[in-house]
Amino acid sequence: MKEGYARRRDSFRSFYFEGQELVGEMGLPRLDRVERQEVDAIVPFNVMMSSTRKDRWMHFFIDDYQFERVWRCPTDYLALFRKARGIVTPDFSMYRDMPRAVQAYNCYRNRAVARYLQRLGLRIVPSVSWSDRDSFRWCFDGIARNSAVAISTNGVFQDWETMTAFLDGFYEMMARIDPCQVLCVGRLPDQLSRNPVVERFPSHGQVIKGRRTLPTAKTPRDGLGLDGVA
Repeated sequence: MKEGYARRRDSFRSFYFEGQELVGEMGLPRLDRVERQEVDAIVPFNVMMSSTRKDRWMHFFIDDYQFERVWRCPTDYLALFRKARGIVTPDFSMYRDMPRAVQAYNCYRNRAVARYLQRLGLRIVPSVSWSDRDSFRWCFDGIARNSAVAISTNGVFQDWETMTAFLDGFYEMMARIDPCQVLCVGRLPDQLSRNPVVERFPSHGQVIKGRRTLPTAKTPRDGLGLDGVA
């Protein structure tokens, strides 16, 4: 109780960064390399909260408000995390129309929670996200080279510009991190379907709707439009 109370009073959340190696221009916590993981299914955090079956991988590719509470007081959810088979770490949003400071703050939070869980000895795969090319200066910092990572394509198929930004960031991530495994939650663009390190998992909405056969996309880099935009 005392520890939880103290952490609620710590408005800077200093326990996330005290004693940690901070890297890059934004001072993001450095993560240890994560080896390739055996993952058969991943369910969102909010589903895990209400499910009686806890021995599964969980992800946070959901609306930020659903897991803002994890950032505020992660100790409240350690029992859940310890029961899970593994955790794809939080993914606070980095939208292109957000102020740059908010994007950087959310990237920091993503890395800070990931490092916190890693220090506790929990099995994790860090989430990686980006916004535009300018974010490439810092959005991959703290992720170990050749580590397993996780991404989401939620919202990527909505328009040409969003798909282009996603693919640009994906190629940049592959070049900088060279991940040994990429867990992808959501629809899979054609450009990722033949990549040997990419493993696709349906989003919760796709599971509910039974959308097993998904539309594909033509690469914007080839000057082609998107097919079957949802």
